[in-house]
Formats: sequence, C-alpha cells, structure tokens
Amino acid sequence: MVKSVGYFWKFGKILGLGVFFMKRILLLTAFAMLFNLLAAEVEPGLHEGQKCLNGSEYTYDLFVPQAYKEEAERKFPAVFVSSPSGTPQGMLKGMRDWAEKEKVLLVSLNQSKNGLGEEIIDNIQKAVLATVDQQVRLHPYMRFSIGASGAGMCSLQY
Repeated sequence: MVKSVGYFWKFGKILGLGVFFMKRILLLTAFAMLFNLLAAEVEPGLHEGQKCLNGSEYTYDLFVPQAYKEEAERKFPAVFVSSPSGTPQGMLKGMRDWAEKEKVLLVSLNQSKNGLGEEIIDNIQKAVLATVDQQVRLHPYMRFSIGASGAGMCSLQY
C-alpha cells in the first residue's frame, strides 16, 4: 500500500498536479475503498434474525441461493413469507431447495401473525422490504408473497 502511494505521488508530480489536488484524490480514493468494505456482498445461505434498518424492532430471515454469488450482476426475484403464528421460519426452511433450484431469495417476516391490525402489518412489510431492498440485489418487479390463514391475507398487501 505504501509503495502504491509513493507511485501515486510520483505520477502526480510528472503530470504537474499540486499537492492540494493530490491529497484530495487520495482522500476520495480512501473513502471509496472504505465504502466498498462497508457495502460487503451478502453471502449465500440462511441469515436468521436480521434486524430491519432505521431503528425498527422488526426482524426477518433471509435465504440467499448460491447463484447470488455466481451471478454478481443479476437482480434476484424474492418471495416474502408470512405466518399465522408469527413463525414463518419453518415455511422458509421448507422452501429452501426450491429457492436454490429456481434462484430465488426467500424473506420471512418474523413478526407477522394473526390478530395484528393492518397498520402494524403494513409497518412490518415496509420495514422489511426497505431493508432487504438496500441489502441485496432485489429485482424491482419480481417480488412475491405467500402465507397461510391471516398471513395469506397479509400477503395481499404486497
């Protein structure tokens, strides 16, 4: 790294760039490198108990197929899973083989369950969708939802 910086300074002198300008370029490069480290790619597999962003108390589980790593430029379809008992993890695990074969992301809404008002269900869905949309390469249109009983009704809101 130090040797690279030395070459950078020599190159700047050859081009006749001032020290102020060179420092700005170096600083911007460092910020870009830091941003790339912070925006690390999600690895394939099951990621349980992920917290939603923006201080929300809601959580979700995320299954990422192996194709996600192999097809780095592709945006992936997703199925959002709700449960009448508030435990969609069982449904999510039962769908993993299918999701792997079809190259689909699976997202469980861990707090979805029967008896919640529409406003709460809406808040859960918005929080999970906003978070997942920022963290994975989610297809902008291929977003589906499933659920049984009251969770099936919740699915209609997507």
